[in-house]
Amino acid sequence: MLQVNTSRRSLRALMAVLAVALLVAFAMPSPASAQDDIESLRARAASLADELEDLEREAAMADEEYLQTVEALEQLYTEINTTEEAISEAQQRVDAAEAEASEFLVAKYMDAGSAADLVAISSDDMNESVNQQVLLGSLRGSREQLAEELAASRSDLDDRKSELADKQAEVESVKVDQQAAKERLEASVERSRSLYDDANSELQAAVEAERQRREAEAARRAAAEAAEREAAQAAAAQQQAAAAGSSSTTSAPGNDTTSSAPAAPSSSSPNTSAPSTPAPAPAPSPAPPPPTSGGAAGAIAAAKTQLGKMYRYGGSSPSTGFDCSGLMMWSWAQVGVGLPRTSRGQYAATQRISMSQIQPGDLVFYGSPVYHVGMYVGGGMMIDSPRTGKPVSIRSIGSVGSVSGVGRVR
Repeated sequence: MLQVNTSRRSLRALMAVLAVALLVAFAMPSPASAQDDIESLRARAASLADELEDLEREAAMADEEYLQTVEALEQLYTEINTTEEAISEAQQRVDAAEAEASEFLVAKYMDAGSAADLVAISSDDMNESVNQQVLLGSLRGSREQLAEELAASRSDLDDRKSELADKQAEVESVKVDQQAAKERLEASVERSRSLYDDANSELQAAVEAERQRREAEAARRAAAEAAEREAAQAAAAQQQAAAAGSSSTTSAPGNDTTSSAPAAPSSSSPNTSAPSTPAPAPAPSPAPPPPTSGGAAGAIAAAKTQLGKMYRYGGSSPSTGFDCSGLMMWSWAQVGVGLPRTSRGQYAATQRISMSQIQPGDLVFYGSPVYHVGMYVGGGMMIDSPRTGKPVSIRSIGSVGSVSGVGRVR
């Protein structure tokens, strides 16, 4: 009996073990299922990274447009102040011309009588008649001159008032554009934050890994392109040096080997000799790049003091944080160099150079139209204020994408 019970207990234990094994087998994913999960996570991370990049690019462009409207409004307000001052001066000229005209007419008519009286002067005394006609002519000329001056003053005043109205209307239009740009900027930033915050920690980590992978790949491509450019430049320089050496050797005295023996006549044309092939002219030297600004080292040093400062759209000071162009403007201002506020303005204000001529302190631009800028620090790296949620940092110039232009601060 004991043996039967023992057998039953053993059977029940075996069945329990089998049940647990089956549950574990069904609960745990197979290697194929785990691989599918990993690939799905990677795909979601890549898709989210794409969307975040698009939103960040949109925010950067909206920030650029917003800053341009700020500059436009500042310029318009300055012009409006100037126009209001011109209106005040024009009004004073009108008032003065009207007062002068009134005083002149009263005095002349009181002293000389009416024009009709002057015309009716007797011709008995010819000298007196001539004098009166001269006075009448003077009166008419002065009146016409005053009338012209008054009309010109009034016309100038009207033009100034019309100009003021146009500028005030333009201000309202720019304000509308500014509000629209601000709303696009804030919507893009909020959408980016929402997307990232809604993702779970595992997906957030995958997105960050994808971003780092992309930046590393972009940096690798940028380094490869730089190495390729340097190799091409070295080959061109070597070829140029070889061509110059060959040319000098051919033209040097005492090295003319063709004069040591007469040339053999050609069997087909005995009376002619084959023309000598001239040595190729050396390739022209490339134009030297413009000199770097003396403040480049200081501007880089100033920018590095802001490492770790968080991005702030519209920001241009250490107290608020920086956007990309704000950091460039502030850093160069520390060495006494003024730059425009926007990255597009900075692109226009700097001298274009090629990537092969880039030096520390040069500005690196991205996008067409331009929407981002960083400062080259050497070794294929730049310092910039990247985007919302990221601090001022040093990273590869290829991490943003393709460089659309390089500018040297003048």
